[in-house]
Amino acid sequence: PDPAQPRLAADGAACLPDAALDLAAWAPSGVFAAEVGARAAALHDSRDRVVDGGPEALARAYLAFGFGAEAAAALRLDGRASAERDLLAELAAIVDGAAAPDGQLAAQDGCVGPVALWRALARGTLAGTGPAERTAIGLALRALPEPLRGPLGVRLSGLLLAAGDPEGARAAVETAERTPLGGGVEAEIAAAAIVERTQGPAAAAARLEDLAAREAEVTPAALVALVDNAVAANRPLGEEVLELLRALRFEHGEDADARALLAAEARALAHGGRFAEALLVLEEAGPGADALRGAVVAGAVERLPDAAFLELALALPDRLPAAANLAAGRRLLDLGFPPEALRLLDRPALGADPATRALRE
Repeated sequence: PDPAQPRLAADGAACLPDAALDLAAWAPSGVFAAEVGARAAALHDSRDRVVDGGPEALARAYLAFGFGAEAAAALRLDGRASAERDLLAELAAIVDGAAAPDGQLAAQDGCVGPVALWRALARGTLAGTGPAERTAIGLALRALPEPLRGPLGVRLSGLLLAAGDPEGARAAVETAERTPLGGGVEAEIAAAAIVERTQGPAAAAARLEDLAAREAEVTPAALVALVDNAVAANRPLGEEVLELLRALRFEHGEDADARALLAAEARALAHGGRFAEALLVLEEAGPGADALRGAVVAGAVERLPDAAFLELALALPDRLPAAANLAAGRRLLDLGFPPEALRLLDRPALGADPATRALRE
């Protein structure tokens, strides 16, 4: 193409110039205190007024080091608005892990260069990207400043894996792991997801078990992924994993991570045939775990020996989906306990199952 002609997106709009997304050039020394400090010092004039271009310069420095919220705050310092600031605000949101599907980046369909990477991250998908854009995305990732290369490489690997490109996903993770911080635990979880796709859940579970063994590095996401992979691979989970789940859950109190860990602990217990313990754990979860309670009961109906099932069935919690009550009631009836089955079927249930009335009659 003629370099004198502006590059155009698929809808005819002009592609953003590479300089608008050259984050490596925004903090060339790589020293946070020097780059951010200099821009903060130059932000106001002698009358303490915000200088023209000062917020943008400070925001760019923050972005180069991976500080999205701080960049967004800098852009709001003087209340002004512009297309340039809108783009920087999009970058700030993406750096902090959010999508930006309706901004300038999402409209850059068909553009190559750094914009291809940022467009993919803004949309949260690689759907519709062609070979030239895929190549540009890989090059742009490797050109990012080191503080961004790790987290964005991990995020890109997930998009590539979802797009059916495990080799590209592996390359993105390796790029992340070559940064000084190595991509962290998130890179290891991403690598395990690639292993699951290419080698199966058993290999992924083994990799995550190695991660869980390094207690100092373990995160809620790593432990939840470990449980999910072990269940999918029908692989046993050791008691040390359950202890880690409990310990980390109590550390997180009542936040979203704690709830995810509690559900993972219940799944792990049920996977190991410890259905009564799983239901006891779920008593702490409240109504949000009704579906999981039902799944635990269904597993108990299918797997427990008669004596153990009978003991569990006579002490089932009140709040169960109708399908779980029905499955337990049928087995009680098969075992020769019709009064107990009827009491279970007569309880108020979550949802309705037409077969319940037929069995009751």
